[in-house]
Amino acid sequence: MKKIILLTVLSAAFLLIISFQSSSGDWGYWNRFTNYNGIEFRVKKGDYNSYAGKYHWELQFRNRYTQNVHFDYDMLPERDANNCNPRSATDIASGEESDVVAYLVNENNRVHVCINNVKIGD
Repeated sequence: MKKIILLTVLSAAFLLIISFQSSSGDWGYWNRFTNYNGIEFRVKKGDYNSYAGKYHWELQFRNRYTQNVHFDYDMLPERDANNCNPRSATDIASGEESDVVAYLVNENNRVHVCINNVKIGD
């Protein structure tokens, strides 16, 4: 009986450690775009760049569609969400994640990610 209790406690401690490690990467949850449910993105805030006077943010996309996608995208401060003019483009194969891209953004808390010119399929 003592062995079962000890094994249960050790298993619970191990699962607790794993859950803290997986959440310590600072990546946000995967988010979906309203008009394109198969395209997801997540962001991660890095350190403040004192030379540029902006924060380092990272962005990654994921394609949940059964076809390849192509789209233009941008990341900007939340307060500028209505002024989105994508300056980058990506192609993502079905079921794949994009490379991580980095931005310097003048925003500490929230960023806005926008996409346009979306093409689904080859």
